[in-house]
Amino acid sequence: MNASTKDGMNELPERLHLPSLNAPAGETWTVNLESEILTLARPDGRVILKLHRDEVARYMRFTHDLLRGRIVTFVLIEGAKRYSFRCTREQQAALLGWLPEISSSHLTRQVKFACIGVALFGVLHLLIPQSLFWICGVCLILAGLLGLSFPKRWTFLVNGVLLIMAGLWDLSSGSPVDFRPWSVPPEERAVPVIVGSLVLMWGIQQLAMLSPNQLLRVARAARDEREAFLPEESRTVRRIGHLNIAAALLCAVYVLTLLLTIPFRTRAHAGMAGISALEPVIRDCIIFGVLTLLTNFSAIRFLARKSPAYGEAKVSGQLLVSVAVLSVWGFISNVDLAHPTTLFSGAVSADPLVFTRAHVWGSLILCVLGFNRWFTHAVDRELEEQRD
Repeated sequence: MNASTKDGMNELPERLHLPSLNAPAGETWTVNLESEILTLARPDGRVILKLHRDEVARYMRFTHDLLRGRIVTFVLIEGAKRYSFRCTREQQAALLGWLPEISSSHLTRQVKFACIGVALFGVLHLLIPQSLFWICGVCLILAGLLGLSFPKRWTFLVNGVLLIMAGLWDLSSGSPVDFRPWSVPPEERAVPVIVGSLVLMWGIQQLAMLSPNQLLRVARAARDEREAFLPEESRTVRRIGHLNIAAALLCAVYVLTLLLTIPFRTRAHAGMAGISALEPVIRDCIIFGVLTLLTNFSAIRFLARKSPAYGEAKVSGQLLVSVAVLSVWGFISNVDLAHPTTLFSGAVSADPLVFTRAHVWGSLILCVLGFNRWFTHAVDRELEEQRD
């Protein structure tokens, strides 16, 4: 919103009439947007809520219901006291536009960080031309450079659309030489599927930056930066730390079990057959051994550090979810109920081709996106509790 519009709003309050979802059907409440104060009033004019402009983002949430459409909710006490109303696109825009103007430096940092990631995905496409389509790489690099040169909010839309198109291309096509996935050997589709999944998730994340609730988070972060607010602790980060401890124990037990079964495997297979039978086991020992060290380090960092590391905890949680999903599919694809010992024939590396199948990478994307949604809401909730 430009300065002239805000000046006009300062002179004359804007009134929004919102149908209530908590009161009797048909009851319409009024939101008055004055120069620095938002007031929420009942139909009889009695004021229920009065908030300063700098604090409104803390108490406002937006959702979208397929049956009721757009909904704005004023949350006084998280999980308890709240007022919900239906609103139109124009009313939602008016509420968001009334919030304090976000500094250009804050937006520039966000856009440039996103564009660096887009450009790196483009470079990756150019580095592996035998597996990834180089034209997608050129488009992503150009989009990244454009966003770095002209960091605007619409850059998230451009990034998101291009990333989703490139990700779907990687997932659905066979190779740069033959675009029919059914005609390409599965072993040649492993790299496009892995990269395509990452690109698709990053594209969805870019589009999410345009959501109204993301704008509320940015407004809250800007306010916290002005007030020098630093969170004291985080239950969510500590929970991720405890999950890392559990993952470290599971990985260590799995590696130890594989090592103990090596003598039995060598006796069951002789010569070159025995060596080839041990290859998946050795690879799994290396993979899960590294994961044991990594999860132990992450757990120590999240549980011992005084100030919560939200960004690192989110990445760690995404890694745990990804490893869990891929390991489950790996075990399912390898186990033979008639031979229980096949349970330890390898998880991630026994049959890498299983990860090129649509139901595997599809479930991986859904689980990671579900974790991101849970993590974001959990962090929002606990930050609001600590601000009070």
